[in-house]
Amino acid sequence: MNQKSIKIKLLVAGYFIVFLGMAVLSGWILDEPILKSIVPGFPSMKFNNSICFILLGISFVLLQKEADIYKISRFTVIPVLLLASVSLLQDMAGFSAGIDEFFIKDETARMTGKVAPGRMATTSSFNFILLSVSFLLIRSKSKIILRTVQNLLQIVIGISFIAMLGYLYNIPAFYKLSFLTSMALPTSIIFLILATAACFMNPSVGILSLFLGNRIGNLMAKKLFPIMMLMIIVLGFLGQKVYQQNLITVDFVIALLAVSFTLVGLFLISRTARNLNAVDRDRTAAEKEVIELNRSLENTIAKRTNELRQSLEQFREAFEHSAIGMALVSLEGKWLKVNPQVPKMLGYSKEELLQKTFQDITHPDDLATDLDLVKQVLEDKINTYQMEKRYLHKNGSIVWVLLNVSLLRDELGEPIHFISQIENITKRKLAEEEAKDLNLKMSAIFDSGSQVSIIGTDTSGIITYFSKGSETLLGYKASEVIGRHTPAIIHSEEEIKKRGKELSEMFGKRVEGFDVFVEYAKQGKFESREWTYIRKDKTSFPVQLVVTAIRKEGTEITGFLGIATDISERKKSEEKFKSLLESAPDAMVIVDQNGKIVIVNSQTIRLFGFSREELEGQSVEMLIPQRFKHTHVGHREGYFANPLIRPMGEGRELLGVKKNGQEFSIEISLSPIETSEGKLVSAAIRDVTERIAAQKHLEEMAEDLTNRNRQLANFAHITSHNLRAPVSNLNSLLAIYNTVENEEDKKEIFEKFETVIHHLSATLNELVEALKIKENLDTERSELVFEKILKKTTEIMTAQIQESKATIEFDFLVPTILYNKGYLESIFQNLVGNAIRSDEHT
Repeated sequence: MNQKSIKIKLLVAGYFIVFLGMAVLSGWILDEPILKSIVPGFPSMKFNNSICFILLGISFVLLQKEADIYKISRFTVIPVLLLASVSLLQDMAGFSAGIDEFFIKDETARMTGKVAPGRMATTSSFNFILLSVSFLLIRSKSKIILRTVQNLLQIVIGISFIAMLGYLYNIPAFYKLSFLTSMALPTSIIFLILATAACFMNPSVGILSLFLGNRIGNLMAKKLFPIMMLMIIVLGFLGQKVYQQNLITVDFVIALLAVSFTLVGLFLISRTARNLNAVDRDRTAAEKEVIELNRSLENTIAKRTNELRQSLEQFREAFEHSAIGMALVSLEGKWLKVNPQVPKMLGYSKEELLQKTFQDITHPDDLATDLDLVKQVLEDKINTYQMEKRYLHKNGSIVWVLLNVSLLRDELGEPIHFISQIENITKRKLAEEEAKDLNLKMSAIFDSGSQVSIIGTDTSGIITYFSKGSETLLGYKASEVIGRHTPAIIHSEEEIKKRGKELSEMFGKRVEGFDVFVEYAKQGKFESREWTYIRKDKTSFPVQLVVTAIRKEGTEITGFLGIATDISERKKSEEKFKSLLESAPDAMVIVDQNGKIVIVNSQTIRLFGFSREELEGQSVEMLIPQRFKHTHVGHREGYFANPLIRPMGEGRELLGVKKNGQEFSIEISLSPIETSEGKLVSAAIRDVTERIAAQKHLEEMAEDLTNRNRQLANFAHITSHNLRAPVSNLNSLLAIYNTVENEEDKKEIFEKFETVIHHLSATLNELVEALKIKENLDTERSELVFEKILKKTTEIMTAQIQESKATIEFDFLVPTILYNKGYLESIFQNLVGNAIRSDEHT
């Protein structure tokens, strides 16, 4: 049974004790008899007993914990020790301290007239004291104390077991033990469980060790003890029951017990004999097996000896034909035997080399280390050693070798000679020196940038390199972070989570932790991104971070390198630039060479209805109606090829499209911007919808004014004709009136005066009405009767007709016409007047 299994079972026992104590406690609180006694038909456990068992159960669970947690158990053990001690003192001194029914009244004990109701049994008090002391000392390191603890626990087990036998055999003296109060059956059972479980905390101490070992005695004890105890208990129980039925006498019971013990003894002896015989048979079989093994071993030795001979031959072959140098060297350092590779490596002939020692050709700086290792091997402090060292070539040059040395000893363990394996690593060392020199140069380059942070990590994210620039920018020393932290220490947790969510959606898998920085690099992609670095003093600053993967030959990633540049000044410039953009009255859109929107101001957001997030990073063609997008790409690329400050689309109407799909007229001015990241274009966009509408309205008003001027000219012409004829007619009538003497003629002429004046007033009224009309006069038409118009004309021109003695005749093909009255009257007056004048001339 392993320690983990034992600990789990001990924890279960502890929780079980707490559970039983809680059950009894609930029984007292609820006054439920079956919960008080647990075992129906037997005395109840006392209330104070249940409290003590709960505390001891908790203590036992805490004792199974590691570190110093178990020390907390003392706070639950000490109250039990105090309570049990006071209870025992009450029994011994014959007084009451008031603790027996301090929590709850024992009405059952009062009704039966028992002495000291609610008080735990004297044996229970004694057991609680022993358990409390044991629990306080059970984690001690002293074997004497642990042995004492085991003895105390075994006393508790004995008292509890005797009490249980008392209930089994119905012998009150066993569970009262000569005291007034008795230990309840559930109390004795819990004592037995708790004490036995506590013994298993130190199983190698005390009687328990007899049952847990693997020796023959331990095995016998484990087999015989349970059988013996079971037989004694069963036989005793049966004898008592037969005696109680008055079937046998006391003498017969004693004789029966004697015979029973004899039979038990014989059974145990026979059982022991059979076990010992089985052990003897196993021993004999083992001896035979050993003999067979010896015989097999001799055969194996003979076989191994033959194999050794073959191995020596193979060693000689391998020695001579090895790809690396091999040599046998004496204890003093003299070359005894070398294969062809060694002379070839060192430039000496085989004969020249055998006349020398390894000390003669070892570089002076490596000789002391080599000799010290040789000494340790000879003193048997180490078996072999390996070192990189320098040999001196015959031509004086240095030969770097990887030397592996082992010592061959004889059967008595005495040294014979050294076996050396010598691998030429000169090329590798030269490469290492070059790499080292390159690393120094790279480190110098890395450390020269005070505004550049270079941080290297392994594949798990642990920092392996921290440049001087990183120390300057971040405030950490390299020793504080290398091998201890990941780059997360210099990043905002919220920023990492946000980027992780973006990458998870982008790649369709969960990206978190260190992978947030290196996911692109893992996939062989390049990413340059703005991050916020947090210094040791918790201040922050923006950086442009580029992360690349460090790979071996092939595709294996061995680490990552992050190069970050402090862009605080650039960000300040960008903020100033953004402020200027925000202060512009027009919508400002900054576009890169790929047509992607880099920055927009608030006016753009208000004008087009998109949010900043919806615009930045998207194609600028999203602001143009669909029908123009394919041509705009070519215009944009043409502008980047020859950028000038100019208005866009001169001579053409430009249209933009809002988020809701509404198109509107715009005016755009383009300006190129040169930046460190490439060429950008600034587009100033203005909504000219209202201006164009106003311009169209002005054009319409101008056209209307022209029409009105033309109408006014027509009106003046009509007025001149329509007024000239009546006035001329009045003048003629006035002349005639002055020459006529007859009153009748004057009266007639005067009536014509009235008629002409009436028509003149009507004409003037019509002209006044025409002036009030704002629409075209041409549209003011009505159905006119030719005869009426002619009659009015002759009446207006009466004087002229009389003077010329003209006769007016007419023959209208149609009686009416749809026309403007003023125009038609003017036409008739012109026709009549022209006809009269024409007649006068003829």
